[in-house]
Amino acid sequence: MTAAALSPFSRSAAVELANSVWRKRLLPVGSINYKGRVINFTRDYLADLAATFARRAYDQVPFQLAADDNKHTNAVERFAGEIVDLQAEQDGLYCLGQDGAKGRRDTPQ
Repeated sequence: MTAAALSPFSRSAAVELANSVWRKRLLPVGSINYKGRVINFTRDYLADLAATFARRAYDQVPFQLAADDNKHTNAVERFAGEIVDLQAEQDGLYCLGQDGAKGRRDTPQ
């Protein structure tokens, strides 16, 4: 069985750490308006997402870039690296990614 989590994107910049490893905020703490509905991201919810990721339900979690219209796809050319860790912080949920140079350059700031 395949599963996909669709979510709005964050316009925060990715920060290169070392050797093609980068860090980027995926979701903010707070409420956002997404396609006419309000979505609330609490610190507890984001911490639960990070804890769930740490339990390794999947062998690989790709960092997949959305198209210009923000539609999500599993197209190979949209693959921008692998998410290797999620971290819940005071201001949002951050991911650590690897081999994501394309994602770092192409994702809006």
